[in-house]
Amino acid sequence: MVLVIVILSRLVFNSGIAHALRIGVNYAIRYKPNWLLFLDDDTVLMSNAVSKALGLIVTYRGLFWIGWCYANVFG
Repeated sequence: MVLVIVILSRLVFNSGIAHALRIGVNYAIRYKPNWLLFLDDDTVLMSNAVSKALGLIVTYRGLFWIGWCYANVFG
């Protein structure tokens, strides 16, 4: 069973992505999650991105991190 919890937090000032991620991680570790999904303010996930990631986690049990990049250049 997979439980996904999404928590949105608005910061009162633009302190950059590193600060925002640090706040998110510090909040999340209180709940001892197995995995965290990091998204930036302009991240657009493909419709199957989370299910693909979960499939990799199940297939490769010792996985430490998953990363991928997709770029669509409009010319």
